[in-house]
Amino acid sequence: GPRVGGPPVLVAGSGPRMLRLTAQYADMWNPSGYLTAPSSFIEPHAKLSAACTEVGRDPTTLGLTAMVALAYPDLGEPPVSSHIPAYLSGSTEEIAAAMHGYHQMGVSHLMFHCTPYTATVLERLAEAVQVYRRTSRPLAF
Repeated sequence: GPRVGGPPVLVAGSGPRMLRLTAQYADMWNPSGYLTAPSSFIEPHAKLSAACTEVGRDPTTLGLTAMVALAYPDLGEPPVSSHIPAYLSGSTEEIAAAMHGYHQMGVSHLMFHCTPYTATVLERLAEAVQVYRRTSRPLAF
């Protein structure tokens, strides 16, 4: 990695072998599983950086993405499972601040798994994106 021509390769994984393969061949990385606050990105990112060092790659040449589990409990209690043990939630400003936190950690693409998946939740997320974009360099959504 990174690629020479062709579509970019994004790998989602967090085990030692997958991190090593990501460091060798991928253009972008997504830690497997759902994240919450930006602090939940620190440990997986440190493991990826170590894998990059192990294979001789500058970790800053690898794009970073994150899948964030987002819930608004006032619109329905989100289900908690081993698949999604926790959610990011809060006010519009708090969600925008989390986006900013991910940006500061080098994440260039955020994806959101919204619970519940309703027009109201998507409107709230859109408001948070607008607040974020007024205060920071935009991430890709």
